[in-house]
Amino acid sequence: MDEYLSKALAKWPKVPAVYGWLALDRRGRWLLRGSPALNPALVDYISRNYFSDSQGRWFFQNGPQRVYADLDCTPFVHSLGGDGRLIAHTGSPVRALRKAWMDENGALILGAEPGPGLMLDRDLAALCEYLVDERDRPVDEEIFLRWMADTDSPPDSRLGAPPCRIRLAIQGARVDLARIHSARVASHFGFEAKPRP
Repeated sequence: MDEYLSKALAKWPKVPAVYGWLALDRRGRWLLRGSPALNPALVDYISRNYFSDSQGRWFFQNGPQRVYADLDCTPFVHSLGGDGRLIAHTGSPVRALRKAWMDENGALILGAEPGPGLMLDRDLAALCEYLVDERDRPVDEEIFLRWMADTDSPPDSRLGAPPCRIRLAIQGARVDLARIHSARVASHFGFEAKPRP
């Protein structure tokens, strides 16, 4: 958090929060009243001062005021840098990758720090080279399509992985790729997609 924000919070602790004004879309863009924030300094300011509260509501701390964000999918949108490193839409490096999920629409969601994030769709094809099977062999298109078509294993099954197990091997981590239904993403990760008072 920017230092002057801490001072503003101490000086004006009871400023009402704002809802429905800020949003994060599936491309990792900040939207202000539905229009993309285009000023790089503003985007950087929002990204540096983006946090969550104890109820799983993500917000931008604007001086003493919390501006809660509506989330199209997840609190973060991750992309693949040219060096093969994962980067959050805020510019923070993605660390501590724990697991990966794919929903019924082919969206890839990563459980990692700084928080759960949707993988930017334009990077999905490049990310395929990081998919391996249980023996760390590269996953080809046939295996991946078989995994996608496996309807016997329900999304986010607690009973086991589909017959052809796939992992994401990136940044020194090897994490299982599991299924999740898009309607369960917010509850699974414990965040509120559309915070309201």
